[in-house]
Amino acid sequence: GAFVGANTQGFYPGLSFRWIFNPASTVLGLLLGWFYVVSHTRVEVPHAKSFFFAADFIDDERDMLLYKEVEDGGSMLMVERMNFGRHKFKLEQSGYIFCKEGEGFFNLKQAACAILEITGRSLRIALHSWRFSPGLAFQAALLPWRRIRLRAFFNQYQPKWFWGRDSYNVQHIIRRQDISRVGGQSLGVNIGYPTYCSLFPMTSYVSFDRYYVFGRGPYDRYLSKTFDPNTIIVPAGTFTATREQFHTRFNERPNDIAICCAIFVGEQQTVEFINDIAAAFPNRSIFLQIKKQFIQTEPGLNLIRACTEEHKNVSLTSLSVYNLFQQVRYVISDPSSVIGEAIQMGNLAFAFDIPEVQQSSIWRDYPGLTVTTGAEFVECVERIEAGKSLYPIEKWGGLIDLSGRYFADIVRADVGLDPKELPLPLYAFVDPINQVGLIQEKTSNV
Repeated sequence: GAFVGANTQGFYPGLSFRWIFNPASTVLGLLLGWFYVVSHTRVEVPHAKSFFFAADFIDDERDMLLYKEVEDGGSMLMVERMNFGRHKFKLEQSGYIFCKEGEGFFNLKQAACAILEITGRSLRIALHSWRFSPGLAFQAALLPWRRIRLRAFFNQYQPKWFWGRDSYNVQHIIRRQDISRVGGQSLGVNIGYPTYCSLFPMTSYVSFDRYYVFGRGPYDRYLSKTFDPNTIIVPAGTFTATREQFHTRFNERPNDIAICCAIFVGEQQTVEFINDIAAAFPNRSIFLQIKKQFIQTEPGLNLIRACTEEHKNVSLTSLSVYNLFQQVRYVISDPSSVIGEAIQMGNLAFAFDIPEVQQSSIWRDYPGLTVTTGAEFVECVERIEAGKSLYPIEKWGGLIDLSGRYFADIVRADVGLDPKELPLPLYAFVDPINQVGLIQEKTSNV
């Protein structure tokens, strides 16, 4: 809050509002909890249903890849958080069961214990949070209600593994506590690096049994003190690429260049950076890929115009990053997970850095990965292609998993299924003469 000049006191910073709203939040939390317990109490509770794999369903195409990869392990349960109607029908046709998180029941004894637990927890939270801003106190007051809903849910549904989609959804912390009660384990995935800065509050406090990350370097350096010490950090690379795309890592590619832009799209240094590269390599195609949220903005349109009108070899592309990786040898991006993904997919990737704009960056922890000017990038390319230096991919192992294991195979092994393929490790260095990767010995480390 101090960095961006924001008010960190919440919606109602005045002390007078706290005296009114905070006790009201406690009462509301209590009433919600009691009502939930009473409305979900039965004299005879349905038998618990066991599942191999459950998931926090948000109707994301990327998640479908993983679901299909592990469905041979047993019954699949989708717990709806968001449903846009894109995939539910197809999954139901495959035998997946859908439910809501609020489903579940208590018997009379469980209900009595739940009422006592809600009351005790609510009072303890009220004593602890009475000085909080009203917005924060309200969220704290809802915790016992959220916890008891999960208690009822796992009384009814008992998965062996639960895939928690978003670590910023703090529900995953209390979910882990209750799934362990029925013998299950909580799995989570980080869908991207902390790219805008080195620390984000929503990813600083994570509690899964196993947490899949691109590479464990940033977590060991910045988050090891705040993560649950019992969480197993699993370097697994990108979870978005299909198996077919993953198999293209060793394909030969033209010496063309992709430049991916998002948060630096409005910076003058970005225009200069792209134009300097285009001028230095007039016979190469320069593909400009701008994150879709930025394309139709004024800064996005200005960047497109400034670069494509100045140099005919620069063109805007609508290709997805994984398809784009297959069209070029070099990838440059402003702060984004694209950098690590490109490295894992066999590209020679660099991070475009503007130190005066971004005060902190995880990319700077890896010397040789960042470039601040077009001239610096051009020099790197010329040295690699002249055989004077090698792209030091062996230095990036902490940033991205380079074991050659496909993401789903790592998860499959962790949930007791055999991987579908042996790992093919990414090359340890680049042959600057033939401009292709040298493949390491094909050994399995699973």
